[in-house]
Amino acid sequence: AQGMAIEAPLEPIDPRILRATPGDKQVTIGEYYERLKAALAALPDSAWTPDRNQIDDAQFFQGQIFAVNTCADACDAIDQIVSE
Repeated sequence: AQGMAIEAPLEPIDPRILRATPGDKQVTIGEYYERLKAALAALPDSAWTPDRNQIDDAQFFQGQIFAVNTCADACDAIDQIVSE
């Protein structure tokens, strides 16, 4: 429960906006992540606060994690999730 609270954003993206549209037959998890990346890309630069609530690899998993400070960082993280 504590781990989930740590990962919860203050202003989460509403996943309902990423759902399939009425014309869609099926949305795969990969398509969902692509829609998530598109939603993140639509945010203004001011939505990203560098070094806010970030943990980098100096603390855990050296060379395996990175701070998400920009849309590009978020997209890289999503791509990593998808590839795993």
